[in-house]
Amino acid sequence: MDHVPSIKKRRKGWWRIEGLIIVMILIAGCIIGLAIKRKPKQTSGDICGMQAILSLSPKEKQFLAVETAMGKQAELSLFIIKREKQFIEFEKLFREQQDDIKNLAEELISVNILERKEYLILFDKEGYLQRQMGNPLGNHIEILYSDDIFKSEENEELVGNLNENIALKNALNSIIEKGTIMEIISYFTGDIWILEFTVNTKFTPFITGNNGAINAFKYCEDKSWDANGYNKKIEDNWYLWISPAPE
Repeated sequence: MDHVPSIKKRRKGWWRIEGLIIVMILIAGCIIGLAIKRKPKQTSGDICGMQAILSLSPKEKQFLAVETAMGKQAELSLFIIKREKQFIEFEKLFREQQDDIKNLAEELISVNILERKEYLILFDKEGYLQRQMGNPLGNHIEILYSDDIFKSEENEELVGNLNENIALKNALNSIIEKGTIMEIISYFTGDIWILEFTVNTKFTPFITGNNGAINAFKYCEDKSWDANGYNKKIEDNWYLWISPAPE
């Protein structure tokens, strides 16, 4: 009868093993069930499309790949043609006012107190006040020019000097009168300094596809500046900038 306890022990051991196997099967079933739920559902159209592609011969698959690539290339070509037409119209706008814009750039560059500093000049009082209430532009000096007076909450000495500069005021007044330029931004991209004149979208109805993003005329003296596909150089130091579509 000594063997009876050993048999009972074996049975208990098998029950434990069977129990573990059942638990493992249940866990595996739960994991598979979650994976199935998370898997994106395929429509009958997707399945048919996949089956159709799989049924193609190697030559047919190669032709399909080439055709797809050509389609993307055609889309890119159309975009480039469309953008070039927009640049042509945008340059016309620049040429109409280039004397005033270039004169203003020269005056700003000649102001020693502004030389190679990052600043923002606004012409709209409301916009200036909104920025002062919590929409700062990094380390830029924010300046309001309105009614022939410069104003800045953060740098009274600077605006004191600017208010004595009659030539700069005349250049700004000429720009403001036309209404094309909304604001002026002086900033650095890396070590490269850029002076940007943002253009009121009312004057650029021919620029479509960027959902009304603001475009600009840019001045940059550094020849190493990488003027990417959104810029177009029109003459020494002057570029047109058409903004990409907002994401």
